[in-house]
Amino acid sequence: LDDDEAVAQAAGEGASGGETATAEIGKVRLDVHKIEADPKITNEELEDADVDVEAWHAGKVASKISRVENTAFINGDGVDGARGILTYPAWASAGVYERNKIEQIASGSASTLTADGLIDLQNSLKEVYQPNAVFLMKRKTWGVISKLKDGENNYLIDFAGRGLATDKMGNPMLLGKPVIFCDDMPEVAGSALPVAYGDFGAGYVIGDRRGLSVLRDPYSSKGFVSYYTTKRYCGGVVNFEAIKLQVVSS
Repeated sequence: LDDDEAVAQAAGEGASGGETATAEIGKVRLDVHKIEADPKITNEELEDADVDVEAWHAGKVASKISRVENTAFINGDGVDGARGILTYPAWASAGVYERNKIEQIASGSASTLTADGLIDLQNSLKEVYQPNAVFLMKRKTWGVISKLKDGENNYLIDFAGRGLATDKMGNPMLLGKPVIFCDDMPEVAGSALPVAYGDFGAGYVIGDRRGLSVLRDPYSSKGFVSYYTTKRYCGGVVNFEAIKLQVVSS
């Protein structure tokens, strides 16, 4: 973890201002955790089905494990899974960096989001992270933002003609940046953290130990085949400047 700059200063000819602060490095530990599933299918179903039941169920299990991971990346406490971006405490003072904490930017209202608050959120991120920055939110939150209007009752969202402005991947745009939908983000409510903004590639690390592992067991339970499925992974914030959170607060 390298999150503190060295100090440089001006000095006159033949003069020196003395020793300056040294850049600091730190260590972030991301423990590897396990997700498991242990479904069983009867021998008769495997023999009589017109479809490949094993392949169908393997797909269902893989999808569920992926969703469990995604939830942990947002809300996980880091104990038996990844630590989510919403579980880190806030910086004590606006703009004053603290390691192992994420800055929270007030929305400007105790109950909802505002255009000014979203602008403040975007501009709280350092310029070095802006090129790859995106907004992250629940689709319902996008609905709230889409209804924001100016004093003349005009929508503030960047509509292109009769449709919505999107990036080349089809994601809607907000303040010139893509919006990524994540159902695990909270809805808009007092004290909630419904919107994140940042360069998540720089700020958050996801590690897969070796992908899905399946142990097919036709012996332990007579009449059944069990499929003990596991995945080992980790996740956590490694750059506490690269992500900002919007808190619903005045």
